[in-house]
Amino acid sequence: MTAIENKKRILGLDLVRCIAVFFVISVHYILYSNFYYGEVKGSSMYMLTIMRWLFYTCVPLFLILTGYLKQSKKVEKKHYKAIIPILISYLIISIITILVFKFYYNKEESIYHYIKGIFNFTTIENAWYVEMYIGLFLLIPFLNILYQNIKDKKQKQILILTLFFLVSIPNVFANIAIKGKTLDIFPSWWTGIYPLLYYFIGCYIKEYQIKIPKIKNIIYLLICLIIEATITFLYCQGKNINAIFEGYASFPTVIISVLLFLLIYDLNIKNKPSRILITDISKLSFDIYLLSFITERIIYEKLSLASLSSKNLIIYYPIYSLLVLCSTYICVFIKRCIIDGIIKLIKTEV
Repeated sequence: MTAIENKKRILGLDLVRCIAVFFVISVHYILYSNFYYGEVKGSSMYMLTIMRWLFYTCVPLFLILTGYLKQSKKVEKKHYKAIIPILISYLIISIITILVFKFYYNKEESIYHYIKGIFNFTTIENAWYVEMYIGLFLLIPFLNILYQNIKDKKQKQILILTLFFLVSIPNVFANIAIKGKTLDIFPSWWTGIYPLLYYFIGCYIKEYQIKIPKIKNIIYLLICLIIEATITFLYCQGKNINAIFEGYASFPTVIISVLLFLLIYDLNIKNKPSRILITDISKLSFDIYLLSFITERIIYEKLSLASLSSKNLIIYYPIYSLLVLCSTYICVFIKRCIIDGIIKLIKTEV
């Protein structure tokens, strides 16, 4: 979710980041609706299930992109200094969130509560990703040493497959319940290390520049989404959604995320205004991700999202989601202008 080096931006990678951050907003659109409380039946709920699984690739896309971009980073000061802008942005947006809750929602808490919330990443609901990313960031140089010292392509494939079987297969069986009992038949202790799986997938795609013909890729992607949604729909028929493929570690999510990344990462758009917009949203994607917690909360409360039927959720999805994206982008753009102005003023004074 961090910015690509300005010296050589690759539009396809910027586009991956834009789609990922829009999918974060999109999956939250479904979260704020009554989707998880509605009865699973009808074509509208089926379509929403397909959409939900597509949007669920948001975090995996960010993690694959991290592996793609960071696979050459070493144990050196330059790498570790790159975390500073991320932490500063997190701190500023945490303070903005506190102010919104204090003055807009009239929520009174102690100073200790606010400070604790910043340090344990609970002030912003989306900040769990920051907590995870800090750990991954610190491990990246050592993960690269491991990956780069595996010289054989087949052994790298075995590394990824090993992580896949440790992380993804147990995740699915742990969520399948028959007569109230889960089929927890695989050791599931390692499912929490799914960021490493996606990171190494990104490294592998970068090294070998994996390509799938676009038409075939789209067909594979649609087939996977339909199969996943159909199984989910049949499993939950007549009940509330209780997804058997839950979690970013689930193997259908891994497969769909990889296919989507391969579809986008090498695309090029020649239209100049589109290139400028995609690049700028990409640069601001981390801030958009964090600040969207506030904008979507306010907007969806005003628009009574939870009261919409499943059919209307599909109809209004592009309008509401784009409204959140545009509102958040404008707020983040203003934040950037203010911060840049302050930095420029300080440099002038010095």
